[in-house]
Amino acid sequence: MNVSSSSLFDSMGSVRKDEFMRVYEKIIEEELKEIETSYKIPSFAIEQVKFCTSYNVPHGKLQRGTAVVESYCAFANLSIEEVPEVDLHQACILGWCVEWLQAFFLVVDDIMDSSQTRRGQKCYYLLPKVGMNAINDAMILQSFIYRLLYRYFRDLDFYVKLVDIFQQVTFVTELGQLLDTGSQNTTEDSFSVFTKENLERIYDYKTGNYTFYLPFALGLILSRKDEDDILKRVYSLCMELGKYFQAQDDFLDCFGDPEITGKIGTDIEDNKCSWLIVNALSLCSTDQIQTLKQCYGKHDNSCVEQVKNIYRTVGLVERFEEFESKY
Repeated sequence: MNVSSSSLFDSMGSVRKDEFMRVYEKIIEEELKEIETSYKIPSFAIEQVKFCTSYNVPHGKLQRGTAVVESYCAFANLSIEEVPEVDLHQACILGWCVEWLQAFFLVVDDIMDSSQTRRGQKCYYLLPKVGMNAINDAMILQSFIYRLLYRYFRDLDFYVKLVDIFQQVTFVTELGQLLDTGSQNTTEDSFSVFTKENLERIYDYKTGNYTFYLPFALGLILSRKDEDDILKRVYSLCMELGKYFQAQDDFLDCFGDPEITGKIGTDIEDNKCSWLIVNALSLCSTDQIQTLKQCYGKHDNSCVEQVKNIYRTVGLVERFEEFESKY
């Protein structure tokens, strides 16, 4: 099966990455200059902020950020060539705010999951000169969002809407992370939370909101099309997209090629409530469930392989292909 966690975004491509990157370079140059001037902090601190940002923000596929620009164009009914330069610049800045939010989440998530790689490189917190300073650096990344919103949008009538939606989505995503990590204990009782209802709640909160709803909602706000009924319809659609996207991510965590995904999966070792374990429990025999309870959540290669073998035996690869075909 040839899938990647970016396939939902593959049809989005009219925003040239080099143009989007130029906006980032201007943003970070202005921000670093402002921080140095206003806060009089020593050069090593400025360099740390610069390094943290450059290591974590602009090296992904940038799909969430460019989706803001794409959605704005769609809702404004304009091609990217027809968008006024000032509006395009605003859309790109909002896109970068989403990318900064993504970077904040990923730095913290990698620490909590004890992950080793992210986007094909060593996780930020594992760098020798970073360590647990990554926690404070992550908070600085989050603060950039509101600095950018204030710098570029404070005089516009929808400024409060922008601040509000970033705060709402951040909080909901943090609740999703809480639910996601809540299953990370190694007792057999943890299997009681491996239900479809809990899984979908995690998907909605942790993924659907910031990966899909936020970029589309920002496009609606910027195009002045953010009526309540439209936002509700978009939200409902985005939650469905989030379910598929996260289920795909769960599958690739177990069966994906790290050379392609850019990370080494640890959901089994971390006792995660995932699409695979939830569906496996509905298909397994009593003996297989007992083996899962003995092996799931263990940082042991033999245990991990036993779990994967059960997944294959009960046909989860084929079941995921069937699930995927519905989208």
